[in-house]
Amino acid sequence: MTNPAGFEEAAALIPAHLRPGVMTNLASPEALRGEELELLETRTGLFIFRKRDGFRLLTFLMNAPELPEISGAVVSEAVFAPGADSRRLTDAFTSAGFVPALRRLRLTRAPNAAKAAPNVVQTPPKRGPKGVQTPPEQGPKGVRIPPEWGQNGVREGVKRVSEILQNCFSPLTGCLPGEAELSSDISSGRVLTVREDGEIAGILRFKITGRQAEIRHLAVDAPFRGRGLSERLIDGFLQITPGLRTSVWTGAENAPAMAAYKSRGFAPDGRYSIVFLKGV
Repeated sequence: MTNPAGFEEAAALIPAHLRPGVMTNLASPEALRGEELELLETRTGLFIFRKRDGFRLLTFLMNAPELPEISGAVVSEAVFAPGADSRRLTDAFTSAGFVPALRRLRLTRAPNAAKAAPNVVQTPPKRGPKGVQTPPEQGPKGVRIPPEWGQNGVREGVKRVSEILQNCFSPLTGCLPGEAELSSDISSGRVLTVREDGEIAGILRFKITGRQAEIRHLAVDAPFRGRGLSERLIDGFLQITPGLRTSVWTGAENAPAMAAYKSRGFAPDGRYSIVFLKGV
């Protein structure tokens, strides 16, 4: 039986389970901050549930490949290093009633791995704190971040960007941001947009950590596909992250996305993940 908990309680339990050989999908305890949590601690590990609309997202720290009895709709994702055998963990999830639903691959790109695409407009980016480059107002063929949305603009941006994300990604496997997180991303310049026919047609959401930049979501609304907007957004992202190592996770069977990223110098680095679903 799970117990409701706050971030501090979860954070206090995590160090005891982060031992050598632990199987976990926890990138950072900070990812749990501000979440509505439920905890389950068993002889095989610590299981942390984050509430979502209609399901729970499972973070695990297991010292043995065995899940407890879990009820309700639950989604979890396990990440594997290059060459790692996923069978033990997959067997543990399937034995607990989960079904493998999606396989993702990580693609990476070394700094300046490929020449800039011909449609890139070289607009110099501004310099931010500690040399961090902030996005230019105008990039490849209209790719831009409005420099000052204003409060009303942020709200409208969240509404449209959320709409595009929901149109393009599954709520179960898409790792969609909440309204507060998306509002913060837009306000801090971490969402690129491209407009067609007077409206936002596509978006690219990203994060920067140190010398690494990661594409979190790339989406083009259905009526605007086939116009090369994905490539334009990727070009804009690369233009504002010069000198950084860049990465993205995408579905192994998503051929159009694979082609778009590979055309810009990205390549699979061997890391992969499996998304597991139960009761959904």
